[in-house]
Amino acid sequence: MFQKTQNIGYLNLCIQRSKEIYLDWVEQFLDIIEGHIERDKTYSLNDVGCNLGQFWKGLKRRNLGIDYQGYDIEQIYLDKAQEVFPELKGKTALHDVTQTKPRESDISVMSAIVEHFADFSPGLDHVLAQSKKLVIVRTFLGDAEIKIKFLQKGAEIPYPINQYKFLDVLELFDQYGFKTKVLRDRATDSMPKLVERGILRTQYVVVGYRY
Repeated sequence: MFQKTQNIGYLNLCIQRSKEIYLDWVEQFLDIIEGHIERDKTYSLNDVGCNLGQFWKGLKRRNLGIDYQGYDIEQIYLDKAQEVFPELKGKTALHDVTQTKPRESDISVMSAIVEHFADFSPGLDHVLAQSKKLVIVRTFLGDAEIKIKFLQKGAEIPYPINQYKFLDVLELFDQYGFKTKVLRDRATDSMPKLVERGILRTQYVVVGYRY
């Protein structure tokens, strides 16, 4: 499971964020969503890699008409999310999108998930195939593909911190009939960031939309 690639400090950070912080990426995603929906309609949304419910927290505050479903591959995150947000019971599921497709939805969101896949396909394919109107993905992109695994101090197994090519990711969106735009990531201003020792990455937000 993914938590085996992390340490107890990371889990505690996630818990603290879910209780105390409204993250910048969540607010950016919600601003994008509000620009693509009609207030008097109800939309379904898949939160892939929902972790401890950060996106749910921001969504709840906006009071949008959205049918939420969260997915994660780590049960401890889902359990901790329900401790903080009891109303999430029945709204989250243990699910690996690299193996099978999620439910069909109008909107899908993924933040800091794709770079941890062994490859962006088929996980991203499964999400795009099930999304009818809008997909927002926040991940590491560049002119070249770079794959590397890193062993976190205190973790049991290493995990990928990949960078994918703009061209490859945008072409995949195009294959599924999405128009795309690439935005600067509000949290990092899309500036190069040292994410781990010797690993430099730049984060962008890809918005895929259909009209």
